[in-house]
Amino acid sequence: MAGISDKALKGNYAENKVRFNGKELQNKEFSDGTGLEEYDFGARMQDPQLMVWHNIDPKADQMRRFSPYVYAFDNPLRFVDPDGRAPQDVKPQDEKAMRAILNTVSKEDRAFVKLGADGKIDRKLMDSHSSSSGNYNSLKKLVDDKKVVTVAVTDHYDYKDKSGNVKSDNMGPITKQEFAPTPGNTGEGGLAGKTLTPDNSLPKQSVDGDTHIVINSNLSEQGQAETFAHEGYGHALLFVEGKSYLHQMVHVDGGFKDMNQALNKAIKDATIEADKNFKSQ
Repeated sequence: MAGISDKALKGNYAENKVRFNGKELQNKEFSDGTGLEEYDFGARMQDPQLMVWHNIDPKADQMRRFSPYVYAFDNPLRFVDPDGRAPQDVKPQDEKAMRAILNTVSKEDRAFVKLGADGKIDRKLMDSHSSSSGNYNSLKKLVDDKKVVTVAVTDHYDYKDKSGNVKSDNMGPITKQEFAPTPGNTGEGGLAGKTLTPDNSLPKQSVDGDTHIVINSNLSEQGQAETFAHEGYGHALLFVEGKSYLHQMVHVDGGFKDMNQALNKAIKDATIEADKNFKSQ
């Protein structure tokens, strides 16, 4: 079907090598014009003609029920394998993380946010329910997206710097009632949360290509819920949607103003709803 493929292009166009799953096709790298004809997933190379890996999964010992050459547990509609290491899905790291997520949605919607037998949020159950809630629908988008988002409530986090070095940092203490509470903000001060993405332009990046939401464990339970709403339905959701997801602070009239209006609105709406849902339990 050359007439509707990139092979039909004439002229000095650069060949598009970024194809399946956004991975680069290794081809024509040899002097005679031939090549490996495989996709570079990072940890492994995939043969698109046979649809197999030619190397075993580096984490095969963690999945002994499956062939070490398998892709996404043989279920690519349910799981993703972003870097050739191991299939992944949305997964809260512990009960505290799951509770922070649940506390952002209403009691009625909460009945449809459960962990499956594999310890991950049940995508099919969430998709079976319709809600007018902004937070529920934002969570559904995170769960349905092919990008992996993990959530942890902890006092520290690991990150990768621009040189590729993996380091660790503390979340730090939380000051109780630093200022008067407002809807969507408990008034607690300090570093409440952080979203680490695989964005190599940032000084602190995700260590493994996933998006990690880190919530300060020193926060109150309400503060943890509002922080997940801020980080998850604000920064993380805009990132997986390919939108501008960082604060854009500029100096205006002797102060600072955030010019990312879409992010500000998403955070304000999500945290106010989280505040309301937490208090109505």
